[in-house]
Amino acid sequence: MSSKDKPAYKPNEHFMNQYTATYLDGELLAARMKFPNQDRTQLVNALIEEFLEMMRAINDNEGIERVRAEALQVACVAVRIYEECDK
Repeated sequence: MSSKDKPAYKPNEHFMNQYTATYLDGELLAARMKFPNQDRTQLVNALIEEFLEMMRAINDNEGIERVRAEALQVACVAVRIYEECDK
């Protein structure tokens, strides 16, 4: 789905856009299947790596879809840290 098909974010919304939530859920499932049992250090390292990839996409003007894809990866790892950092 392109960004043109997504409803615009409204600043007064206090919940995650349904498309974002769906994409994030899919990313989380894939990441947990591909990289199960990650410890806190591994997750933080993954967060740094994904953040740098997002910044590279921004700095290299790779387009909004690439930036969003990388931002989704950053969010995915951040959620994993939030949910799994005590393991």
